[in-house]
Amino acid sequence: MRCRWGSHEGQPGLVEVHPDPAADQLLATIHATKIPPIGIIVARLRRLFDLDTEIIRIDQHLSTDSLMASRVRARPGLRVPGAWDLFELTVRAILGQQISVAAATTLSGR
Repeated sequence: MRCRWGSHEGQPGLVEVHPDPAADQLLATIHATKIPPIGIIVARLRRLFDLDTEIIRIDQHLSTDSLMASRVRARPGLRVPGAWDLFELTVRAILGQQISVAAATTLSGR
């Protein structure tokens, strides 16, 4: 997955994120011409991948509902997808209202 930030304080850049199945973690590589604002990038990545959620507590709570329990067992730790920034989230919401989900996914990927 690639996340391109348009410009933060006039500084464009790109973040690539790949799963590391051996260590059960994500690896992020930052490409920039100058030293990027690491704290802001890390905060956005944490929000994008929903990393601050107490997923075990949520799974435990949802498992108390008879309709949700089997779904939680089938997909434990399922997280809510996020967005890099408010602009991306807004564009995705508008696309999702105007066209099919498949077409919106294609357009937003571009």
